Amino acid sequence: MTEELISVIDLAKLRGKHKAYIFKVLKRLKIETIKEKSSEAKGQKISYINKNDYELLKNHFVLMNQIPMKIRT
Repeated sequence: MTEELISVIDLAKLRGKHKAYIFKVLKRLKIETIKEKSSEAKGQKISYINKNDYELLKNHFVLMNQIPMKIRT
């Protein structure tokens, strides 16, 4: 694969959030994950997103931090 992938686990650690929260935001933004088996995870499938989708996710978090808590839904 030529595109650079980032695991959802790493995203959760980077943002200081739970994996489930990251998955909910990805679903809300209609970003699909790519699942691949990982030898580091003992053959279990790990969810990844590409760099372009990461930029969308990052922009979402920036916008959410700028909106006051009372207005958020």
